[in-house]
Amino acid sequence: MTHHFVLVLPPISPVGASAHYFWVLQKWLHEFKNETTTIIMPTYYKTAFYDQNRWEFGEWSKKFHQYAPTYLRNNDHKNIYYYPFLSEIENKSSISESFKFSVKNNCYDLFLFYKKTINEIKKSFGESLVLVSWVNNASLRDAAKKENIQLIFNEIGPLRKPYYKQTAYWDTHGVNGDTNVATLWASEKTPFKEWFTHNELHIQPETIRSLIANVSITHSTPHYPLGIALQIETDSNALVFNRGWNNLSLIEHARTRLNLDKILVRYHPNGKALYSGLTDRDPNPLVFLSNVKELWTINSSLGIEAIFWNIPVVFFGNSPVETFISLEENEKDIFYTW
Repeated sequence: MTHHFVLVLPPISPVGASAHYFWVLQKWLHEFKNETTTIIMPTYYKTAFYDQNRWEFGEWSKKFHQYAPTYLRNNDHKNIYYYPFLSEIENKSSISESFKFSVKNNCYDLFLFYKKTINEIKKSFGESLVLVSWVNNASLRDAAKKENIQLIFNEIGPLRKPYYKQTAYWDTHGVNGDTNVATLWASEKTPFKEWFTHNELHIQPETIRSLIANVSITHSTPHYPLGIALQIETDSNALVFNRGWNNLSLIEHARTRLNLDKILVRYHPNGKALYSGLTDRDPNPLVFLSNVKELWTINSSLGIEAIFWNIPVVFFGNSPVETFISLEENEKDIFYTW
């Protein structure tokens, strides 16, 4: 069976009428340039193709995300559906509230739009549709289930080049703080534990690190008792899965426990705000991790890197690896390998 893939960009951006996930669209158009696909997106993405100053057209994005830019014009891609005005979402008190609501709640008008659009695409391409989203979307999830359509949530993995073999993950439930990791672990842990007992000598954390990491880390004499890994302020992880924490409140909370000179803060490369205190700006995140005894984060992927290097970490928000934190010590190596 030949699948027909449908990219579903979020109906609303966390920063207003801005093509916030334009690089995802660029990557999609590059990878599927020789195939027919369908795209669902807000109308304001059309104007992004005419702005040559966007970072997605820059050398860093082209190299890291590995695409040649597409300068799509109005008639270059035939199978595009645009969102209508969605009053249930767009009439919220703020852009941030609208975005959070669209991620976590089934919005009836959005659900109906997806249902209608899915059925129109079916008429053209048959039943073998696969929906792909990079952002959690409760309405899309419910519409896909109602229409019995496969839905994949995609994300760049927590371990990234050039310091690791590049990773990614696909999840049938969601991304970031809303994955099905805990459900999968619950269903697979018994047979995996049995397999692990027969292979434990060959599959050690050190072995895994040697296979995945392109560099090593020295962690014998960390200079700071605590490191804090910050988020992008407008990322869905920081807005929706933060359990009430933000970058500033996390830093202030740390300062009630330790003096300023004991805390090292790691900015996210795409963060937009400045914070006081000692900061790490080294391009290599492993320099930061080697300098801290313990890591605090809302749910940055640096927290998963800390687990990878056996550095104690506290997640203040939702994280795909919360299960690891709650395990008994004798189970952590098993989960780590899994």
